[in-house]
Amino acid sequence: MSTLGGEPWGRVELRRTQDLGDARAALALHDTALAAFNAAAGIRLVTDAAEHARTRVQFGRAIGDFQGVALPLAQAQIELDAASSLARAAAWELAVSTPTAATRAAAARVSACRAGLLAARTCHQSFGAMGAMLDGPVFYISRRLRQIANQPPSLESARDALWKSL
Repeated sequence: MSTLGGEPWGRVELRRTQDLGDARAALALHDTALAAFNAAAGIRLVTDAAEHARTRVQFGRAIGDFQGVALPLAQAQIELDAASSLARAAAWELAVSTPTAATRAAAARVSACRAGLLAARTCHQSFGAMGAMLDGPVFYISRRLRQIANQPPSLESARDALWKSL
C-alpha cells in the first residue's frame, strides 16, 4: 500500500529520550522547505504543460492559442512565482534569524500549497486525458503536491500562525 505521494507506508516506534526544547524554529524550516518544493514542483508542471499546449494541435491551432488553456496556465505561473519569492524571503529570514521568520515561513507554505494545487489542477486539464493517467506526465508530481498539502503539521496551524501575527 502506498501513500498519496506514491511512497510505501512505514511504521516506526519512537521513544523520547530527552527534551529537545522549542520546536518553532524547526517547524519554520519545515514550512519553508515545503514551500520551496511546492513552488518548484508547480513551476515544473506549468512549464511542461505550457510546452504541451505549444505543440499540441487541435482544430488546426496549438491548444495554447486558446484563452481557455493559456490564461489558467498564466495564472498558475503568476501564483507560483509569488509563492517562490515568498519561500526565498522566508529562507532568508530564517538564515538571519529575524523575529518574523516563523510567520513568513507559514505564509510561504500556505501560498505555495495553494499555488501548487492550482498548478496541478490546471496542468491536468491542459494535458487532457494524458493528465489523468497514473503514468502520465503530470500525475507523479501532482500527487506529491497533494500529499505535501496534507502533511502535518496541518496548513491550519500555518494559517493560525499568520492570524496571530496580525
